Amino acid sequence: MKYFCKLNEDGTDNLDYKGFSSSGLALKVTDAPEPSNIIWENLEVSSFYQKANFSVVVLIITVALVAVFFLFLWLKVKSG
Repeated sequence: MKYFCKLNEDGTDNLDYKGFSSSGLALKVTDAPEPSNIIWENLEVSSFYQKANFSVVVLIITVALVAVFFLFLWLKVKSG
């Protein structure tokens, strides 16, 4: 991290700073603006609900993969 920061944490100049360049052009890095598009309703989703949704998605993907596996197995046995 010391190579990417022009100033140290205490505000003094960083002597290890190398700067940024892309295709020979110097890049200027600035702080990002404050987020203005936060969907506040999503902050109310509980941890349990997030984990339950994740589990359902994993279950559906697992069932789909197993179904495709058995479909290919059945097609292989049927063809010869």
